[in-house]
Amino acid sequence: MDCNTTHHQTSTAEPDGVSRSAAEPAGHAVCLEPASGQQPPDGNTGGKLTTSVSPDWLNVTFPSTSMTAVKDRISLTLGAPVVQDRGKHFYRESMRFEDGAILAWSDDLPHCSLSLNGDSCSRFNPESFRQVLKWAIEDQDGKVTRIDLAFDDYTRELVKLDDVHAAANAGDFAGYLTVAAQRPMKRTAAGMVITGDSVTFGKRGKLGSGKQVCIYDKNLESAGRTNAVRIEARFFKDRAAIVGEVLASSLTLESFQRKVCETIGGAIDFVNRIGAHGHLDRMARLPFWQRIVDVLGQAPITVLKLVPPLQRTMEYFKHVLAKSFATSLQVIEVMGMDGKRVMHDLLDVILDDGRRRIERDEYRPGARDLGLNVADLLQRRSRAFTW
Repeated sequence: MDCNTTHHQTSTAEPDGVSRSAAEPAGHAVCLEPASGQQPPDGNTGGKLTTSVSPDWLNVTFPSTSMTAVKDRISLTLGAPVVQDRGKHFYRESMRFEDGAILAWSDDLPHCSLSLNGDSCSRFNPESFRQVLKWAIEDQDGKVTRIDLAFDDYTRELVKLDDVHAAANAGDFAGYLTVAAQRPMKRTAAGMVITGDSVTFGKRGKLGSGKQVCIYDKNLESAGRTNAVRIEARFFKDRAAIVGEVLASSLTLESFQRKVCETIGGAIDFVNRIGAHGHLDRMARLPFWQRIVDVLGQAPITVLKLVPPLQRTMEYFKHVLAKSFATSLQVIEVMGMDGKRVMHDLLDVILDDGRRRIERDEYRPGARDLGLNVADLLQRRSRAFTW
């Protein structure tokens, strides 16, 4: 699903409330000459594409009542699905569309899941994808749980993997703590050859931040089918839901394409950390990434996590007391007593003693100034743990 990228330098307002590029009309291919020997694909307006952007993965969770509507809508593009004899993830049932798209469900769950991989995403033209995403979120109450956005440089001149490797080795990147660079090799009759070339920033799953950026040689990854260097921004969970809402709010294809570009550009930053003493605002952007941001634009996705004071306090108690309580329970049970009953009675005694101490403290001069008022303490902790 290839669509031409646009330049972003200055902004003006547009009807859907999103900044608008004034440097160049949307839908215009970036003006870069193809590298020697490269044959980029045909563009939408004739000639050869030099760059393109496209959604490359989409997972959406729907209410189970929407499953039939989702199946019928996706079938219009991918054809009728085939029911499989296995489920997907924690769903016990599933059906498979052409090119690997999966619709999964369980009869006892109130929701179902649609997963469009890269091949199935490419079956939708840009406008069809925009409309399907908008329909899924606004009409079917869908929630995006993963979305990957890709930027391909067919010239291989704008995005150079040597620059990315150098920045990764120097730690000159922002937005992530971890990076994994891979250049696997294989023995052949002609000698050792590189079979892949990638740099991945961030982690997936529980240890990740909900986003990941992978910059890699698509030519090696696709066995020669797509000769390009790709920047792939991947978003999960809350960040994916935000990206989905932002893209679905696009009133026009122009707006949709621009938001895709800016979201990719804002998913990471490459900066010179020397002499900045950890202050990100003092770090100059690396020239190679500035050239890319000049093409894509930059719109970072931020998730503000608010933890309720009571939840934070319970987490603190759990962390501090869990091991001590478990050890005490084991000792009591070894003595032949009902551990849970004794621990329950002991907790009542501790709480009663605590209440008596609080009552005494309320009458002690200066007690409130010392932070012994529980409500004030919780309020201060809630501010301290908001990030």
